[in-house]
Amino acid sequence: MSSYVIHKEPDKIIFDLIPDKSVDEVDAFLLERMNRSSNKQLNHILEMMIPKRLVQYIMDRLNIDDSLKANETTKVQRRSISELLKCLDFEVSNFAGFDQAMITVGGIKTNQIQPQTMESKKIKGLKFVGEVLDLDAQTGGYNLQIAWTTGYVAGSTIKEGAN
Repeated sequence: MSSYVIHKEPDKIIFDLIPDKSVDEVDAFLLERMNRSSNKQLNHILEMMIPKRLVQYIMDRLNIDDSLKANETTKVQRRSISELLKCLDFEVSNFAGFDQAMITVGGIKTNQIQPQTMESKKIKGLKFVGEVLDLDAQTGGYNLQIAWTTGYVAGSTIKEGAN
């Protein structure tokens, strides 16, 4: 996400944790779950909707006690939770920098290479592969796949005895 955010330099990032529902639908869904399990702790009900660590963050952020049971939750508290689930904002203060980066952005522009050989269009015989190229994605091994694929293309197009 930082690759998108760093270029826009926003003051904050807003997440919609339940994008397929409106705030009113989230509130109704939460109310229904709370009515079904009224003696359960609210945080346990929320854990059925979002990850446990995120539940803890939301409870802390809204100053809601961890031991609060569903049947003790006020309408205002429930609505605050529903709204936060739909609009969870974080202030962007800085970026961790290159030492903490999982992927990098930038590099040799793809329009500067021959994709069939990975050879530079400017310097004959010079090939570029992997993360030196200006290719990136959100996550999920994309950079590894690019490294393997471009490396294979470059390597398989080297002619024997070439100088």
